[in-house]
Amino acid sequence: LDGCERLRKLLSTLPEAAVSVENLVDGCDVPLKLARDDFVALLAPLLAKLGAMTRRALSTAGLERLASVELAGGGTRIPAVQEAVTQALLESAAGAAVGGLEDRRFGAKLDDASLAVGAALVAKRAVDAAGPAAGAGATTAGEA
Repeated sequence: LDGCERLRKLLSTLPEAAVSVENLVDGCDVPLKLARDDFVALLAPLLAKLGAMTRRALSTAGLERLASVELAGGGTRIPAVQEAVTQALLESAAGAAVGGLEDRRFGAKLDDASLAVGAALVAKRAVDAAGPAAGAGATTAGEA
């Protein structure tokens, strides 16, 4: 299942992905390759249920307006899942007030955190690569 999870994560950002599922049967590795369009076709029945469930929840809640919507979980990073939820929101009066398609920021918190961690790792590697003596022997014109 780890290979399938990696494939799903890759297809959340790439139009096509390939992974190897290790030790699937008696030590045999199985390569998997899938296009996002095929992945979405496989998800179609579940996406229809997600849209219906979102519309039903909005209808049952009887809200006049939503201030914001927050989705949680790795599956919400799949563009087709985001689109299904967005369409259901836009079809409801309460959800339409959240904003149009151009106002979506799915996964923004995770993306911002990932960028910060990535930047910190790059900076640490640069410092480590420079070594402890980097800059230690340098002098300025006034010190010479």
